[in-house]
Amino acid sequence: MIACKNLVLKITLNMKFPYDLIYCSYREICIGIDTENESVYSYKGYLCLIQLSTLDSDYVIDLLAIDDNSFVSETLGKQILENDSIIKVLHGGTSDKIWIHRDFGINIKNIFDTQDIYRQIGGKRLALNHLWSLFCNFEMDNETKIKFQTSKWSQRPIPSDMLSYAANDSRYLLSLRYKLLCIALNGPDEGILSKESFLRGPLKLKNLTKLYQKMQKEDLLRKHQPITFTKLLYKMCKSDKKVDLDTIFRFKAIYEECDEYFKANDINPDCIIDYKHCYHCASLPSQAEEFCKSLENIPIRESLKDHRSNILRIISEIAIKEISEEHLSDESIRKIHEELAKKLILDAAAREKEAKKKIGKQERRQRVIENFSLKKPIYENCMILAPDSQILCKCDKKKVEWYLERGLAEKISDEPLTIKLNFEPSGRGIKNFNDERDDDEFYVEERSNICVACGSGENYVRHQIIPAKFRIFFPEKYKSHRSHDVLLLCFNCNEMAIKKQAELEHELSEKFNVPMKVLNTEAQGKETLNLFLRKPRSIIRGEKKIPEERLLEMYKDCIEEARNILEGEVLKEEQHESLKEFLSSLEEEPKEIDFQFLKGSLKFKPRHTSSVATKRQNIYGKLIIEKYGGNDKIPDFIMMWRQFFLDNLEPKYLPKNWSVGHSIERVFGAKSLFYHKEDD
Repeated sequence: MIACKNLVLKITLNMKFPYDLIYCSYREICIGIDTENESVYSYKGYLCLIQLSTLDSDYVIDLLAIDDNSFVSETLGKQILENDSIIKVLHGGTSDKIWIHRDFGINIKNIFDTQDIYRQIGGKRLALNHLWSLFCNFEMDNETKIKFQTSKWSQRPIPSDMLSYAANDSRYLLSLRYKLLCIALNGPDEGILSKESFLRGPLKLKNLTKLYQKMQKEDLLRKHQPITFTKLLYKMCKSDKKVDLDTIFRFKAIYEECDEYFKANDINPDCIIDYKHCYHCASLPSQAEEFCKSLENIPIRESLKDHRSNILRIISEIAIKEISEEHLSDESIRKIHEELAKKLILDAAAREKEAKKKIGKQERRQRVIENFSLKKPIYENCMILAPDSQILCKCDKKKVEWYLERGLAEKISDEPLTIKLNFEPSGRGIKNFNDERDDDEFYVEERSNICVACGSGENYVRHQIIPAKFRIFFPEKYKSHRSHDVLLLCFNCNEMAIKKQAELEHELSEKFNVPMKVLNTEAQGKETLNLFLRKPRSIIRGEKKIPEERLLEMYKDCIEEARNILEGEVLKEEQHESLKEFLSSLEEEPKEIDFQFLKGSLKFKPRHTSSVATKRQNIYGKLIIEKYGGNDKIPDFIMMWRQFFLDNLEPKYLPKNWSVGHSIERVFGAKSLFYHKEDD
């Protein structure tokens, strides 16, 4: 038992199993797990150590000292690894899970993978030693980590520095899990942001739950299947998109001979040779000898150099060997060639289809961009001056011409186009005295026709910082003539901004328990009527095709819907009265279909025919504003959206005087169309 910091390191290097680990597992919610596998000096590989960490102890268990694998399966497997009530914390644990299943038949349950969570919150550098330095105040450079990862874990006795490394691999996992969960649910704090830039914000709890469920569904059996020769051959020749019989024969002979050598010497093939080098020699036999000599210069472990020399000799001899017609006529080789050729043809067709699909998608997108992008500059930076030459605002040429045509102003200059009013504007000098800032500067500064987020000067659109579904329900003083909250974004940045807006809308929907689609009374009436009209149409069209019994059932449903429409007072008054009279004359259970009524019902019109904007039909925005606090809280609501825009788009080219706290309320002069006396 070795003291290590504040934890207890319990190393089991003999048959004595640490039963205190089993006992403490009954009170543990989480256990950190890692393994060390012998992958160099073994053809298939085998586990040498398994490390488990609780809140106060680390356990390093020597699996080579335990002769009976069933003992591990029964004790360690059932009590801990397959116990659903204990969370097993791993980092990039796919290999660990495969190895444990391979050697002991244990399927680890209730897994929490810190690498998956870190990836989801936007982390880029996924290595465990990077997360140690970021969250656990523990440093280990990449060179040291790689050295220990590729060490000979089957050696006994195990050096103390290797044991310490093994314990560290599981020791910090519980602390790491806690800190990553905090970031996933609440967002990274400033200290972490200074070290690592996260691309995403906090995860929603339901998304975190989905990710956690996904961790449990990994198909270990599929991943553990060794690669076959045909799969390896396909992988090698996939990039060439063609293969000949000679290459297949040579590569198959090289593969089989090398594979026999690796099995006989119990060595991992990946540590000696890359099979793409074997394929290169098989496809270019004249260069094989020279190519194999060049591979001798690649650094490798001293203990493996002789094995590599033997393998390169085998490859070279087989590659340069003459192939007889008898060998090439081998049925198995021809079958492999035919199957591979078909697969490559199918792959080529699939690639071509995918390429056409991609081009089509790009062309459609380009058409959308061309149709919806603004066709001319928005900001023409013309100036309107007051009679005393004070700049009132910047505007476009159309507005300037309007004043000139009516004789309300005189032209001062052409570059920039400037006019001076010949009357005193009624609104000048009226400010929102609740706002300490003088925000008039925003309306007189020069604007550039570029995306405020990325600076692109092409394909830009007007972006509403406060979505229209909310803005249309604002009082006029909060929405009219307020260009501050309408900015230019390029098409790509606008798409990103709209997606982010949709996320906040869903959050508001969940927070205030308001569905995303809530129709007003008029729109509901129209929708009810449209649903009803489908029924008489279906009956009339199916008169000669649908059996009479089924038609009568449909007719009864139609009559029932008509009664609902009558109760809802959806129809115009005349049609309402006519329908009421017809339904009162019917028996409770009609025995025949009245086609005259059905044809007449197709002319039904809704009672309310006033032209209502489609966006106003969905009153989701209105309900959210009411739940947020009504008109009194609209200034806070607007500033929330402005801050949301800043946080998510991080615009670099905003107008100089644009701000989150810009005056919310517009005060209109007495002659304005939007002037209301009660606003004074």
